[in-house]
Amino acid sequence: MKSKSTSGIIKYYLYTAFTQLRFTRIINVLFIVQCLHENLVKFALFQSVFLFSQFIFEIPSGILGDLMKKKTIIGIGLSILIVSPLLLYSSIFLPIDYVDSALLVAFSLEGIGNALLSGADDALFYQTIREEGSEKRYARIRGNAQLISAIFLGLATFIGGYIFSIHIFLPFIAQSSLLLLAMGVIFSVKSEKVSNDSNVKNTRTVLLEIISVFGLMIKSKNVCYLFLFTTLVVSGINALFSILPQSVAELGFSSSENGTIFMIYSLIGGVVATQSYRLENFSIKRIVGMIITILIFASLLQISGTSVMVIVGLGLLYITVDIIDPIVMSMLNSWVDDKSRATFISGLSFLISLVTMVMTPVMAIILKQYDLITTSIVTAATIILLSIIGYMLLARKSTTV
Repeated sequence: MKSKSTSGIIKYYLYTAFTQLRFTRIINVLFIVQCLHENLVKFALFQSVFLFSQFIFEIPSGILGDLMKKKTIIGIGLSILIVSPLLLYSSIFLPIDYVDSALLVAFSLEGIGNALLSGADDALFYQTIREEGSEKRYARIRGNAQLISAIFLGLATFIGGYIFSIHIFLPFIAQSSLLLLAMGVIFSVKSEKVSNDSNVKNTRTVLLEIISVFGLMIKSKNVCYLFLFTTLVVSGINALFSILPQSVAELGFSSSENGTIFMIYSLIGGVVATQSYRLENFSIKRIVGMIITILIFASLLQISGTSVMVIVGLGLLYITVDIIDPIVMSMLNSWVDDKSRATFISGLSFLISLVTMVMTPVMAIILKQYDLITTSIVTAATIILLSIIGYMLLARKSTTV
């Protein structure tokens, strides 16, 4: 069927680009450590506050998305995300006794804003694209959006590092300005219809659906393993890379070079993600084996000790998520029923946030006591060990997807 319009697709791409221009992505840790003179462990604690606030708002935000218009929820989330970086920057002007409080509020708001966007924006654009007659192209459209996301996230890290070296305020105001444009895109999307009966039903049954879908997951060895394996890999790598920019700077790289490195990681990851669909026909055992091989090779590169090899090894760790995310999400989406899909995916985000929240300060402590190479190798080894143990335990069960 020929699509009636492509405006929804174009707006989806624009929204993705504007929301991924997070210029403070690698700047927050540099700002807190270098400008506010806080230590890395304290930054990790602030990062855990961010993850905790996102964690506790993940499920409530889904309920709000059912009760209210998705555009309203997304608009509130974007408004919060516009304010949070400006509040974080303003802490540099506060008396020292108030700095930590301002940072706690800023990181909390960032988590709440992300949670309000989570799921609501995807659902809104899916409905828009479907109404325009392009539903069958959605998988391809989403793949294009992932590549756009990687490109603009990479550009943001590069530009953010560069403009931070010009003036520390620039990344914060630039990010807020682009999110204003994202809000304009959202409110230009055709309003969705909200059914009051459906809203009441969803509110009353959401907890029951959460329990039932995860009960079914536990009975399926492959789905359960994919769920836990994804959580471990994504959480471990997210925790490491959230505190990585300062360590990269200690290797002798400037803020602009730091941004360039993360831009390259994002670009390579985006390209990898567009090709990962080729692994869909692989067995879980083969996919896990491939990931373990990549993690071992990444660790060996870092043992060499040279700065370039360390950066390459870290890059291999980084793209691990891009390899598994598309194929795992495809498998999980094909398994879960439509009525429980949002709840199930929100549950995955919920668990990833929880595990990352716990792992981030632990990672920072290890990094402070030892070094970057040791910390990254420990991360890879832990993921490998837990993956092997989890697979061996679940492989004993006879239930399949």
